[in-house]
Amino acid sequence: MTPIPLSGSSMFPYLRSGDQLLVDMFEKPRALSDQDQIGEIFLYRCPNGEWVCHRFLGQTKNNYFFKGDWTYQLEIYNNIEVWGKIQGKIQNGKISRFEKFWALSVFCFLQRQMRLSQWRPVRGLSRIGVYFLGSINRFWRQ
Repeated sequence: MTPIPLSGSSMFPYLRSGDQLLVDMFEKPRALSDQDQIGEIFLYRCPNGEWVCHRFLGQTKNNYFFKGDWTYQLEIYNNIEVWGKIQGKIQNGKISRFEKFWALSVFCFLQRQMRLSQWRPVRGLSRIGVYFLGSINRFWRQ
């Protein structure tokens, strides 16, 4: 696995600027497959050339959906090549492996609510919920 430094806040609270990502790099970029699961975090290159690691939220026949945990914007790509899967992080010298946890289904629900709701209080409460779930996850892993 390759450690890659992270900058930005789009994956807060799970990933913070200054963390190092443990990335399982692929031999060559590839398309997502049926083996890739909703909730996993991938490293990919946007059409504008920017490197991004965001959570995979699903796919249709022609589109792939990604989203940063702390952003409202849903990213929809019809042709994306992923370069690696995030397996963990190094934060303050401590290695943490990513595992699916009980709150992932709640997290995905809150993500959808933030995206679908035009009513600002729902978006705000959803963002608070995402932060709360991330805090619980970090507390249990310590």
